[in-house]
Amino acid sequence: MDFLPEIVILKVFSFLPVGDLGKAARVCSYWRRLAYDHSLWKAVNLKRQAAKLDEDTLHMLIRTRFSHSLSILHLGGCKISLELLSELNRKCKSLKYLIFSRGSKLRPPSPPPKYTEVTYEFPSQLELVELRPIKGDFAFLGRIIRHFCEVKYLGIGNNSSKGAVPSLFTKMQRLVILDCTNCDTITDEVIGKVAECCPLLESFCLNGCKYVYGRTFCTLFRSCSRLTTLLLRYTPVRDDCFVISDWKFVPVEELDISACSNITQIGLISLVTNVKTLRYLNLSYCGVGRAVTDAVLLQIARQETGTNLEMLDVRWSLTLTPEALYILSRACPKLKCLGVYQSSSINPSAMAEVLRMLPRLEVLEYGAFGKASISESMFFPNLIRYCEFLEAVSLINFASMDSVADAVLMNALVDNCRCLKRINLCEPDPTLLDLVQELPPSSKAKVTQRWQCVLPPPNHTLDAIIAKLKYSPPHPPSI
Repeated sequence: MDFLPEIVILKVFSFLPVGDLGKAARVCSYWRRLAYDHSLWKAVNLKRQAAKLDEDTLHMLIRTRFSHSLSILHLGGCKISLELLSELNRKCKSLKYLIFSRGSKLRPPSPPPKYTEVTYEFPSQLELVELRPIKGDFAFLGRIIRHFCEVKYLGIGNNSSKGAVPSLFTKMQRLVILDCTNCDTITDEVIGKVAECCPLLESFCLNGCKYVYGRTFCTLFRSCSRLTTLLLRYTPVRDDCFVISDWKFVPVEELDISACSNITQIGLISLVTNVKTLRYLNLSYCGVGRAVTDAVLLQIARQETGTNLEMLDVRWSLTLTPEALYILSRACPKLKCLGVYQSSSINPSAMAEVLRMLPRLEVLEYGAFGKASISESMFFPNLIRYCEFLEAVSLINFASMDSVADAVLMNALVDNCRCLKRINLCEPDPTLLDLVQELPPSSKAKVTQRWQCVLPPPNHTLDAIIAKLKYSPPHPPSI
């Protein structure tokens, strides 16, 4: 390769994983210089190498390869120290995205010499900081809030928020997305502080925050007029925060209040009356399965709240009737994703009538209340006839009672729904498993058997931003 121009060799090296780049650097001094070229180290993902990287190796990478060119760094499950954070701050002035994943930990600082004060530093030009999974004592972050003036996307966890919240938000006037999943430190008072300091906030994830009741939502809505995504799954919010008129101040498009046990029909009716901009609505197991009633669905249809609705999850809504779901489906012309399960009145025959109103359906998660046969109703024929854009379907509690007729329907589903990529089977009867094994090899649809929801998550979240990041190389294998 020595006769090739440097630009060509660099292009070849750009496809090598981190480990192979290190091996290439040991071939000769010429390759070493090219392998250390800063253009190859602008976006680095060390997630798969984290278990083999010690502190000394990380320091060496910072000094010899990252330098001023590094803009994205995924440290995976690396164990780091305050000294490493300080070196990142000093050496990597272009670093904009810093991400940790499960298994990562901040080691406690070594005891300083007598009469010597510990110096705390953190990369100061970051736009995205993902600290949700990392463990360790991050109380020092509250003392260096000046380092977070540029942050736009922030994820904090139960460990990384202790001692740092709420002072951490003081200088975050540019914050756009905040994810505080499972943070015990987040309270209504902290939300008030966020509202005061972060006027540009667009997405707020509070899933699993057990001390959030919604008492300061009025302040949040009036101060953060750009808020479009609000995720409240497994929080103790009550009807009080939904009957307020302040919802009209924010253009909320994505709302998740699934598994919020304290909400009732009263709060939901008020919510769908006030909010007209919803595009994503997750109501699964809301009010322990009792809050989502026919009255709520009919109010959505009556108030034209479903005009822009693209995703609706009403699984574990125990009292719904097919009549209300049918009326709702007629009022949601843009609906692409639907989840219905554990509604005893909505059997496959009733669901078949609903499918006639959903020509744009792309993702369906449906479960019969008891065991249901594929060919005993018009469910499969209507799915094939009316939902030509279907990409994923999850079937719960289905069985095959007539192998010949069922095989014809299953093949027709694969042939006619040409966008179909996944068929998920939850608690399937063994007869159905035998049937799907006989799908034609040419089928593009992948058959899975998992208790995993196929409905999409919200779009405007920290996880979505991180998933879109591109590394070099894109998918580094293990060293």
